[in-house]
Amino acid sequence: MTLSGTLIAPAAEIGVAGDWNIGAGTFTHGNGKVTLNGTAGQTITTGGSWDEANTNNNWKNNYYTLAVSNSSPGGVTFADGWETTNFVCTAAGATMYFRYQEIVTNVFEIT
Repeated sequence: MTLSGTLIAPAAEIGVAGDWNIGAGTFTHGNGKVTLNGTAGQTITTGGSWDEANTNNNWKNNYYTLAVSNSSPGGVTFADGWETTNFVCTAAGATMYFRYQEIVTNVFEIT
């Protein structure tokens, strides 16, 4: 799915079986859940970027609950920055790839 407009999600679940590219648009999470449930590799692009001068950073198109149930060998690739209140992986043996930025030591922090 490629979003170039505005998507205001309900306080329910959205299942994404393919790539999720919302970098050119605006996604409002509505306190709902986005589940990445593909059966092949998925690439997730939010348009978020790290701004060292801004302590709030420039995370764009954030999630309330982001869940990964994709257990394919290709896994899920997060192409850029994002923020979520809840991050859940429900697939045993799931593979997730996070973008690495050399100039930043703390791009993704999972606690």
